[in-house]
Amino acid sequence: MKVNNKIFTWVEVPVTDFPRAKKFYESLLGLPIHESEIGEVLHGFLGHTENSVGGAIVLGESKPSKTGTLVYFDGGEDLNNYIN
Repeated sequence: MKVNNKIFTWVEVPVTDFPRAKKFYESLLGLPIHESEIGEVLHGFLGHTENSVGGAIVLGESKPSKTGTLVYFDGGEDLNNYIN
């Protein structure tokens, strides 16, 4: 059974104050955040290494809420490996 080593491949953190969030996460992670506007959505891509999960702070697409951060799951070629 082959299971992907990186089960979580992407994380999006919705924000309402982009400059504040960027400063906070750069300080917390000790990594630069690179800004890019895609359509009407401002993304701040979190710097990461080969062994870490990628992610972004996002302004405009969704709002912070009780439901939390959006995490993308990678089940690989066969999700049954995880379900079993």
